Amino acid sequence: MAAADILGDIGLAAKPAVAHLLSSLEDPTDWVRRYAVEALAVTSAAEAVPRLASRLTMGECDLVRHNAALALASIGLEAKSALPLLKKA
Repeated sequence: MAAADILGDIGLAAKPAVAHLLSSLEDPTDWVRRYAVEALAVTSAAEAVPRLASRLTMGECDLVRHNAALALASIGLEAKSALPLLKKA
């Protein structure tokens, strides 16, 4: 959890860690997923869009869902494929 939080604080310089952050989205701990989503938001990693969109489901913790929506918004137009899921979330 702490690593994802620190990577989020680093910002765009955390871009090399995107693969690790994406794997953290599958962690069983809500807080780890939350910080991974926040870190992905600041990296603006377009490759994260499908995985962030998958966090919008009703089975996900509300905080992770909320932050995934914000992360997709921060990615911008490159996240337009997630719009149908965003509308449902």
